[in-house]
Amino acid sequence: MAFTKDPTHPDFPHGQQKGWYRGCRSDECPVTPSCRTVRLRAQKASRVGMAQPRWVSAQMVRDHVTGLMDQHPQLTIAAVARAAGVHPPKLTAVMRSGQPGVARHIAAAVLAVTAHAALRRTSRVDAREARHTINTLRALGYPMRWQSRRCGIAREFIEDIAAGRWATVSRADNKRLRDLAATVGDRAANPGRDGIEPKIITRTVARARRDGWHPPACYDDNGDLIPEAVPGHPWAIALTHARNRIDAIRDSLDGHSAKVIAARYGLSERSVMRYRRLAGTSNLADQERIAAWRQIIDQVDRGDLDPLAVVLEHGLLDDSMVPKDHPVLMQRQERGKVALAA
Repeated sequence: MAFTKDPTHPDFPHGQQKGWYRGCRSDECPVTPSCRTVRLRAQKASRVGMAQPRWVSAQMVRDHVTGLMDQHPQLTIAAVARAAGVHPPKLTAVMRSGQPGVARHIAAAVLAVTAHAALRRTSRVDAREARHTINTLRALGYPMRWQSRRCGIAREFIEDIAAGRWATVSRADNKRLRDLAATVGDRAANPGRDGIEPKIITRTVARARRDGWHPPACYDDNGDLIPEAVPGHPWAIALTHARNRIDAIRDSLDGHSAKVIAARYGLSERSVMRYRRLAGTSNLADQERIAAWRQIIDQVDRGDLDPLAVVLEHGLLDDSMVPKDHPVLMQRQERGKVALAA
């Protein structure tokens, strides 16, 4: 664009402040808003800005940053400063010096920072994932000394993380532990392959179990324990009983004798006959009843029905064999209370 002061020239900057400076100062400007209007608006905005205080209270900045760091322990002052576009030492001085005021533009930038934006700028993450990884590997028989050698992280630091003494860890250390867990998977420690003495493996597993930790397969994607997946857990025992009864009914529908079914699932022949009677499958000529049970078994196999709920509903398992804190039993008891109240 050519520089010109001629308002009639095609390249003249009408509708801008520079147009006013170059001589277009009348209401006959060919564009809207005119150069004169744009100039007047800019002057008004400048006067309003000058009227506002240059300094504001630093306490609200400190409160905002402190609140973010309380909610997310892995956050640092430097991470918040980087998210706000402020030099980290400057925000550090505001937080620690106790100065009464802070520049208005700095306060506005810091107060606009959200937790999500600050977390993206931090070099540390929550230590819960690392703690979970270390302890589930222990439950597989991998001692912390072995994990330290494989990850290149100091053994003392790994022990502190496993004990919950650290609230945060660096992203790099967290990634090293995650990669190690991905390499190991659900594979238990092996003396020949991993170079760990059998007695150390046994001791490591026992200590992990004593501390309440189990192999990775016993946890869901969110890190929550799946009681039914823990060997020997009361929920797992109840689920095993339920599946055995479902399988006993399945085999009886296929024509297997009570003796064969009893031997297969560790039951007595008398118990198998009682399950048949309770399920109504003693008479294989009752095709309607047989079809109904085959449909139920198919739904259990697909995961649409809980086997524990099925056997409790049909009386194949006594309530006393199910832990009192199991959700299925609690829902069943709640429905019974509602029925009685009605």
